[in-house]
Amino acid sequence: MEKYTLHNISNYILELLKQEMPEIKWEEKVLGAVFPKETTGLVYCDSLEFQNTGKTISKAKAVYGIDIICPNPKGEELKTRPVENMALHIREILAKDYSLGGWALNSSVDRIIFGTPAGMNTIGRALILYTIEFETEEI
Repeated sequence: MEKYTLHNISNYILELLKQEMPEIKWEEKVLGAVFPKETTGLVYCDSLEFQNTGKTISKAKAVYGIDIICPNPKGEELKTRPVENMALHIREILAKDYSLGGWALNSSVDRIIFGTPAGMNTIGRALILYTIEFETEEI
């Protein structure tokens, strides 16, 4: 099995989601306190763990955050369905390609957290926690 780096994983996830959900503006950056004017998806690695399995190979577990921020259109402000549907669709996309092209040992969406920022009723948010297990070379 080919070994991949964290950057390869990030790029693969980003390209897969861009291809499957082009209606979302996908970013590799964290926006901070600024909310986008269009539905935006952020992909970032939250943590990375290593388990030594031998002299040259180790297993790694990366936990990704996939953040969807959805400014709901007028007339839909109080509805949570748009962001919920997007998050569940992303879960389906990632489940279909759980090996991420054949190099990941396993992957799964472990949790989806929904929310709306305090004081705002036009933005829905979903944080998808996505865990990937893969082999990497020991340093």
